[in-house]
Amino acid sequence: MSGYKAIMGNHGKAREFAPRPLTSVERRTLDYLLSADFPGVTEFRAQAATAHAIGDWGDCCASLVLEVDRSLSPKATANEPVAVEAHSAPGSPARELLLFVRAGWLTELEIVHYEEEPGPRTFPEPESFERPVSYPR
Repeated sequence: MSGYKAIMGNHGKAREFAPRPLTSVERRTLDYLLSADFPGVTEFRAQAATAHAIGDWGDCCASLVLEVDRSLSPKATANEPVAVEAHSAPGSPARELLLFVRAGWLTELEIVHYEEEPGPRTFPEPESFERPVSYPR
């Protein structure tokens, strides 16, 4: 991952760390995004079962770099770079959840924050977002 650069946004280079399991709210957020129906979701769900966090952007927000076990997971064919997204529900702070992919593999779980600096340090509960959607790109 050395020098991993975010696909989108103003993050710059990610801070690397030893692979760690996703926290319970990170796992719920990933599963929530993958509850949508879109091309490749079956493969991404299999990848998600093996996902670990391997980097973040420090004090910026809760966004993560993901790593999946490619020997245990099938490669997906899906919309890139954003496979699926969810917008904050009415009455919640203006935020978006984005799930990024590269070459058929999960790579980033991102929270975009519009009204907060710095952004949230942990992912909010998925219920504070509208249903996830995937658009053709």
